Order: sequence, then C-alpha cells, then structure tokens
Amino acid sequence: MDITSQAFDATTFCKNRERLMAHEVAVAFFRGVLDQARGNSAAC
Repeated sequence: MDITSQAFDATTFCKNRERLMAHEVAVAFFRGVLDQARGNSAAC
C-alpha cells in the first residue's frame, strides 16, 4: 500500500452491518478483543 491508497472504506462495514449483527459476529469479535485486553487466556 502506498501513501496515496485509501486505507479504509467504511461503507463496507455499513453494508454488512445488519448481517454481522444478526449472526452475532460483531459481539463475538468484540468479546474476544475484550478478553485479550483483560489477559484472559481463553481468547487464544
């Protein structure tokens, strides 16, 4: 990726948000992030 490349396109998440929420993907992902931040070995 060079300096002129767009780093993130937020519309990708917006288009998939309902699907991700319906399948609880976002909840599982953020639970894993919190577990890692808290040092919970179950997240590994």
